[in-house]
Amino acid sequence: MAASDFVSSQFKSLPILLKPTDCQGRTFIITGANGGLGFEATRHLVALGAARVVMAVRNLESGRSSKSDIEITTGRRDVLQVWHLDLASYESVKKFVREVEEKLDRVDVLVANAGVNTGRWELTEGTESQLTVNCISNLLLTVLMVPIMRNQKRELGIEPKIVHVGSRGAFLAAKPPHIGIDVDNIFNDLNSKQRWQTQVDDRYILTKLLQLFALRQLATLASPSQTSVVLNITDPGLCRTGLTQNTRWQMRLSAYIGKLMLGRSAEMGSRTILAAVAAGEESHGKFLIDCEVAEDSLPGWVTSEDGKIFQQRFWGELAVRLEAIQPGCIDAVVNKTEIS
Repeated sequence: MAASDFVSSQFKSLPILLKPTDCQGRTFIITGANGGLGFEATRHLVALGAARVVMAVRNLESGRSSKSDIEITTGRRDVLQVWHLDLASYESVKKFVREVEEKLDRVDVLVANAGVNTGRWELTEGTESQLTVNCISNLLLTVLMVPIMRNQKRELGIEPKIVHVGSRGAFLAAKPPHIGIDVDNIFNDLNSKQRWQTQVDDRYILTKLLQLFALRQLATLASPSQTSVVLNITDPGLCRTGLTQNTRWQMRLSAYIGKLMLGRSAEMGSRTILAAVAAGEESHGKFLIDCEVAEDSLPGWVTSEDGKIFQQRFWGELAVRLEAIQPGCIDAVVNKTEIS
């Protein structure tokens, strides 16, 4: 995507494509729902008549405050539930999914919105933190939720969907952020502090690109006809949220100027999430921009043979890690076996 296209895109007035009939009687889970895009998307879902929305948050106090705000502005109570989820902990992800299975009779849509942009090098679960949160844990949550949602489709006739919130920031970089990664040892390379610490400011867009590769490969292995679950990923554009608040001052300043000139409101950006929720099976494995499937906007280095090879190899290594975290989770999605 050319920079000029991105700039013009930022000033579009986006539609609200989700209708009350898409929400009534249905249950939604949104991660990172206590602020920014997740908060505004949650508010929309409640206003549109959702039966239940689970706000999956790391900070319960913040989540409860956001819940109260939404209840006041929408006039609807007894819809929102605040649950704990910390994507920096694999055990927290697994515990959250166990609670979903035990406490919710249905989940129509999971929105994997939560992510971090730290601007510093630190480890969580033995891996660089942004890679852990933005990619590994979001995919772990996805593969653990697919079998649950598939079973509910069979039992209740629901149309389940998992929406990831991505970023086209990598498409605007001077060169593909993943170029030069050792494709034979991707995670070892990505976890090298010596190599990557000086590029930590660009780590967020790299991990969001890896999230895109992973979800697209999972979508090729798990079609809706096989899993009954539609997987897609949407770009909200540059939005005036607190995503960069914990980064170095230079990045915060750059982001502030960019958002001041081009930034969408969080509410406008949240409409891209609603569009992905509303999208049908045609969106499976696809990237959405400005509320539309936008495969033509993907750069050639994503869709080329080299891009596909990297995507397959990255998924291969990621799948091994996910299996180590929760044995049987990949087979449960791809081959419909039971999780250990």
